[in-house]
Amino acid sequence: MRRWLGQTSGGEKRNEAGDEEGRIEESLAGISLALLKTSELEKMQLLFRKAHAIGKKGRPFTDFAWMCEVDRKKGLKIGETYTNDYQAKEFIHYIAEDERRKMRERLSDGKFISVMSDGSLDSAVMEEEMVYVRSASEGKVKVDFVVVKAVSKPDATNIAEAVCSIMENGVSTDWKDKLVAITTDGASVMTGIKDGVVTKLRADRPNVLGIHCMAHKPIRPMPFQTE
Repeated sequence: MRRWLGQTSGGEKRNEAGDEEGRIEESLAGISLALLKTSELEKMQLLFRKAHAIGKKGRPFTDFAWMCEVDRKKGLKIGETYTNDYQAKEFIHYIAEDERRKMRERLSDGKFISVMSDGSLDSAVMEEEMVYVRSASEGKVKVDFVVVKAVSKPDATNIAEAVCSIMENGVSTDWKDKLVAITTDGASVMTGIKDGVVTKLRADRPNVLGIHCMAHKPIRPMPFQTE
């Protein structure tokens, strides 16, 4: 019995020593990993900020490489990876995804929204529909850019379908339940009483207001200007 107890005691001591060593190693490994994560985090923050600046100012992705080179000259540790124009595009993509997520969360909490839509031709002479959403949250009115979507044919049916697709995929599936107004230019394809985009979007919601954008209204001369 004594021999068995002695052996057990010795085994326990050896186990305790091993556990202690393991804890020390784990602690050192944890510290090293934490330092590595901190270093990588700081690096990624610098890269994301540059990508955000490029997107915000409408600069070409190729600017990203020389901006990184300037940071190296300033002594900032940004490394040699993730510093090309392809990565700049990736960073901006994820920044945009996060902003869209925040927008969807905010709009899902609101009770009412209005949609502003306008079209434009791109360099390939293709119709592109732009959609903005106007909402109020905590007493503040906010306008969000949702997305630009190509339209195969610039008629009322295709434009209305594009707007619905943009809102359902970019905002929420119940956006029509919160819709109170639609703002467009005065083109007949948008405001036509029988078959315009506004009429199609209102459908069985006659309470939804159709608003003619002030910026698109023709400027009428004052009486003294006609003389």
